[in-house]
Amino acid sequence: MGCTCELHAAHEYWFCSQYLTFAAAENKCKSGQKHLPTIETQAEDDWLFAAAQTHLLGEYFLGATDATTPNEWSWLLGGKFWSGVADGTALAYAHWSANEPNASGDCLVVQGNGPWVDRICTDQRRYVCESQ
Repeated sequence: MGCTCELHAAHEYWFCSQYLTFAAAENKCKSGQKHLPTIETQAEDDWLFAAAQTHLLGEYFLGATDATTPNEWSWLLGGKFWSGVADGTALAYAHWSANEPNASGDCLVVQGNGPWVDRICTDQRRYVCESQ
């Protein structure tokens, strides 16, 4: 699968260098009893970004989408964290880039410099899997 495992805060993370669509990445994670990551704190976001850069992932998927209800961002494992577009309301931790989300896509991608953007789910990106 081209993944490297790291342990952090009682979770196992797979850093996967293969390029997949959002759905295919989540399915790969599920095959290992994991999911695309849910980010709850800045500390977790910072650690994951630093580790992803160590593994040379560049941009990668997180486990969030607004595909079910446009402009209502939720984690795949549950919990809404953002309502609206760039001038929306944070309902929990979020790390959007300036002027994001901008309704240009339905899946959350971490950019190579750290902040989040919404991107098209069928674009292929590298990904991280997290044990729950």
